[in-house]
Amino acid sequence: MKKLEIVNRRRTVGERIVFVLIWIWFMLYSLSMIAVLIWAFLSSLKSNREFFSAPFSLPSKWLLSNYIEAVKILKYKNIGFLGMIWNSLWMTLAGTIIGTFTSAACGYVFAKYDFPLKKAMLSFNVFVITIPLLGGGAAGYKLIYDLQLDNSVWYIVVNGISMCFGMNLIIWKAAFSNQSLSMAEAAELDGAGNWTIFLKIAMPTIVPIFVALSITNFIAGWNDYMTTFMYMDNYPTLAAGLYFYREELKYASNEPLYFAGAVISIVPPVLVFAFMQTKVFGQLNLGGGLKG
Repeated sequence: MKKLEIVNRRRTVGERIVFVLIWIWFMLYSLSMIAVLIWAFLSSLKSNREFFSAPFSLPSKWLLSNYIEAVKILKYKNIGFLGMIWNSLWMTLAGTIIGTFTSAACGYVFAKYDFPLKKAMLSFNVFVITIPLLGGGAAGYKLIYDLQLDNSVWYIVVNGISMCFGMNLIIWKAAFSNQSLSMAEAAELDGAGNWTIFLKIAMPTIVPIFVALSITNFIAGWNDYMTTFMYMDNYPTLAAGLYFYREELKYASNEPLYFAGAVISIVPPVLVFAFMQTKVFGQLNLGGGLKG
């Protein structure tokens, strides 16, 4: 076999400048996000008067009681803080699991099988992505209510299945298209069915992609408040409760309590990312068995 040679090429001056500028840009962006989080946390520990008199100073007295008060006060349609957290959890988890799995299955089908109108469906999928979200909002709103899916668990199921189209489909199709068919064909000769090949051969090699899309879908679902107002009004989420309370601040201001609730709402996505990020970065070098 021909020995592979690793060529260590020094970067040019232009490449170094570009890398430094990109590093500075991302560093400044990261610091700006961290600064906002720190400011929100410090603001949640102030009194309402101190917040408006000295919004960028350290709290004169750290009022951890604001968090207890926020849990008591924040509510939407007689659903309390803990009830909104529960709605956020089950709706987000159900939507993430259904959406990520169905989009993976659709991407696998488009990558590995040929069927009539395949190219037309992919082209239509790309076309739909270009349409602004509000462009089909009215039609989607009427369809959900005509089917009587509003305020129903079935809306979460239907909404999750609809995630199999769009950008998720493109990502999954590209991921599965890079896999070789050799191991799948060998498994088929041994009697494995389509679902066995998909779940036990194809999916384990792209765990980082599955986890990464699950994290993004979870964060998007956790921060979604429009679903509550439009379709699931009887199941208010924490994001909807915070949005509703923020609107009330126009008439009865208590900013520290709002920031206390916002800080609490940040915790679940941060925990999900902290727990799952090792799956993304720790397995990026796996899956070579199916590469061509």
